[in-house]
Amino acid sequence: MNKKLILILSFLLLLAASCSKTKDRSQGPLDVVYVLSDEDTWKELKPAIDTCFSEYGIMTPEFQPFFHVSWYDIYKLSVFANYRNLVVLADLNHNSYATKLARKILPEESLELAERDSIHVFAINDQFAQDQVFMMMAGSDMKKLSQSIIDSREKIFAKFSKVYKERAKELFYDNREQKGLSRVFWDKYKWIVRIPKKFIILEEAPDSNFVWLGASLPYRWFSVTWEEGLNTRLMTPNGMVEKRQMIGDYYDGIKADTTYLTHYYTKLNQWDALKMTGLWFSEKEAKGGPFLSFAFYDDHSDRTFLLDCLIFEPSPDKVTDYYREMEIMCNTFHTQYSTDIFK
Repeated sequence: MNKKLILILSFLLLLAASCSKTKDRSQGPLDVVYVLSDEDTWKELKPAIDTCFSEYGIMTPEFQPFFHVSWYDIYKLSVFANYRNLVVLADLNHNSYATKLARKILPEESLELAERDSIHVFAINDQFAQDQVFMMMAGSDMKKLSQSIIDSREKIFAKFSKVYKERAKELFYDNREQKGLSRVFWDKYKWIVRIPKKFIILEEAPDSNFVWLGASLPYRWFSVTWEEGLNTRLMTPNGMVEKRQMIGDYYDGIKADTTYLTHYYTKLNQWDALKMTGLWFSEKEAKGGPFLSFAFYDDHSDRTFLLDCLIFEPSPDKVTDYYREMEIMCNTFHTQYSTDIFK
């Protein structure tokens, strides 16, 4: 059987799989985006693709992206078709495998928009597998397609990031989640957070409104501190740094390195929160790593909160995954109890 016939059969099998109602669950790494195209198209569009993923990450102190991009020739599609994160690049001027795929799976209206270089990026959920993020990026003018990808980079990253968090949350909170301990904190303090397995109470100081949880291998810490009423100082970058350094005393000499700090406002559940990220260091040992904190005011309880997390993981390949797990944990924090919290 010659190569051309094998490719045709693979192509037909993939199309049949994409139409099936009983698709397999997607597989592969959560943090790798597989990009498939012919080599010439990849060379033209690689700089644009890099802007979608290489600009988003954390300092460790070296920059570590949240996603890694791995390119393969489009003829490898049958190997990666059921992977979680998949992108196909198609130059519609060429009669390539990628172009044939675009013409088969894109609706007629979408294909016309791509051919006219009006819209180039099309997200299709569960194209070849369940729980898959698939994007077809196609156009007739490669310069326009490249610019369109760059212009859409925030939305492209946000799409993959949203699904990453959903998948990671499912893995992070398995059937050994400590719901009983979560309810203990609700009974004592009228706030609740979902607590994964292996986390234990490292310190609890009710008089100081401070609770500190931790897990080892790798080391991950999560703490909650709060004040009655609105503390506007804490909701500023300088006030947040001051509070974070005070918390470092509870941590036995763990301080924030002010050289690498970033602050920006974001959403944490229903709250408008000030987020701070940076690097921590130990005053007693040669250790350090990334941390993140959220400061916000909760009008329901009339309290100002600071959630703080840090990670110590020597392997740079894993640190972003653990960082994002702690970010997920912060997003399970609530000041109103509901059984939906554990979903």
